Parts: sequence; C-alpha cells; structure tokens
Amino acid sequence: MFPRELECQDCGLRVTTTYRRNEFTDLDDDTLHLLRIFVACEGRIRDMERVLGVSYPTVKTKLAGLKDALGFNEGPIPPLPPEPPEPPEPPEPPHPATEAASADRLDEGVDVERLGPRHPEEVLSDLEAGVIDYEQAMAELKRTS
Repeated sequence: MFPRELECQDCGLRVTTTYRRNEFTDLDDDTLHLLRIFVACEGRIRDMERVLGVSYPTVKTKLAGLKDALGFNEGPIPPLPPEPPEPPEPPEPPHPATEAASADRLDEGVDVERLGPRHPEEVLSDLEAGVIDYEQAMAELKRTS
C-alpha cells in the first residue's frame, strides 16, 4: 500500500504523490521516541540509561520491544520494500509555432502542433532565410532550452 496524499491540518496544504511506507511509519509515539534516543546516543546503552532515567535491564527490554515492533525478531533483517510506482508524467503542452513559421510549415503539409520544439540550427536557418523574424526566433530558441 502506498499513500498518495498528505495534508497539513493547520494550513490545509495538500501534497499529492506516491509515498513509500516502511516499518517506522507504524511505530507508536513512545517507541519512536526510544528510537530517536537510541540514534542520539549512538546506540550506547549506558547513555540511554542516563537520558531515560532507567536501569540497564529496562533499556534492554525497551530495545527488545523496538526490535519486535520493527519485525526483526522474526528472522533475518527483511529486504528493503519495493519502490512505489512512479506516477505517470503529465503530457507536455504543445509548443505553438510562430505565425510565419507555422504558415511556412503548413504549406509543406507539416502538422505544426505535433512538431514541438525545433533544433536551434533549424530556427537560425529560418531566421537567415527570412521565414521568421528575430522575436520569433528568440521565442523558439527559448523553448528549446
């Protein structure tokens, strides 16, 4: 299962994409807090004792619970979950050709809407031949970059 939308409860902002879930997303707040302390203490149980204010056996018990919550007591460490499918790319809007170039290319029987951006050398060639003017050439060159 891959969630597709996140929403901020404060401002209402919504972000839609494909999010990859993992074993950490299902941890309760206390277990997640323990994991943060473990990372902050770089895995040193003695430091965790001091931060949590509990004994060594209590820290070990809590870490065993974290290990269970992450599913590591069920055998070897599981492989990474598969990547979520990529959302399809939206089609690019067609690049409208300039009027002079459109008319010239339409005379040749070319479907201008399907051509999209042209190679810069073609644009410069049309400019040199007088088919398009400077502004039209610049507009087409900007589309190709």
